[in-house]
Amino acid sequence: MTALKTKYAAVSQWMQKHHVRGIYLMIVLYVIVVALLNSSFLTVGNWVNLLRQVAVYGIVSCGITLVMLTGRTDLSAGMMLTFLANISCYYVTPAVQNQVLAIVLPLLIGLVGGLLNGILVGVIRLNSFVSTLGMMSLYTGAVLLFTKKNTSLTGDASMTFYKALGQGSVLGIPVPVIILLVVAAICGIVLRKTVYGSHIYAVGSNMINARFSGINATGIIVSVYTISGLLTGLASVVMCSRIMSAQPKMGAGYEFTALTAVVLGGLSITGGKGNILGTLIGVLILGIIDNSFVILGLDANLQYIVKGAILVIAVAIQIRSERRTGL
Repeated sequence: MTALKTKYAAVSQWMQKHHVRGIYLMIVLYVIVVALLNSSFLTVGNWVNLLRQVAVYGIVSCGITLVMLTGRTDLSAGMMLTFLANISCYYVTPAVQNQVLAIVLPLLIGLVGGLLNGILVGVIRLNSFVSTLGMMSLYTGAVLLFTKKNTSLTGDASMTFYKALGQGSVLGIPVPVIILLVVAAICGIVLRKTVYGSHIYAVGSNMINARFSGINATGIIVSVYTISGLLTGLASVVMCSRIMSAQPKMGAGYEFTALTAVVLGGLSITGGKGNILGTLIGVLILGIIDNSFVILGLDANLQYIVKGAILVIAVAIQIRSERRTGL
């Protein structure tokens, strides 16, 4: 009987560590089916375009990963992204043409916005769901005021350096993908190789114990939100430079996509467990789903149903695995 319990516990631990492996297998089968239905799906050109598209919410997802590892969340990322993308695009319109401000200003505003989120959650200790939901509403109103409710902004095609950030390539690799990989590499190294990274995991695992261990939990929470805001600012520049235009709702729902990617990548919704590599895998999976719908000519609105189902399934498997491990 004891041997059976030990074996069951080992299986449960494996399930907790690899709780989305079944979903990964389903995605592989899905790719095969899509490729059989449309041969253009596996072409180099299509995959280059796919990677260029996922770079934006991949960058956002890296920031969300840091936040969620502390056991918090950020619902404001999508509308912050939209607001900053519109600001960025404004500075490359024919009437303004200031590439420096188009890049620097979104980064600074994103950093300040992330810092504000961190203060609300870490210092004032508001619930992260409620406070970032309120900030999402704030950014929604701000972008509507900035764009006068429904005005689309179009960048000047002569802004070559700015344009290259979203449309350029180096040795055949899209610049947005390079930016994503650099961001992911830095975040991954920080999490795995630094004291700061270990403190992030500690706060997410048990904040009370982390405080007793001498860790500045408040500082960690404020800092991860600040970094997340900065990365959202960077993503907004990449987003606008890729299409050289901006609309009031262009980034709406990106926070949901980022959250789904992070959970799909194996990060625990309670914090303390997860990594950047898993997040990148989750981002790629969602990119494949989005791209396949376009390739197959399916209704784009179905993506929300599929992504919602994936999130619910991933969370359900995760919670069940953690409960089994607790037994």
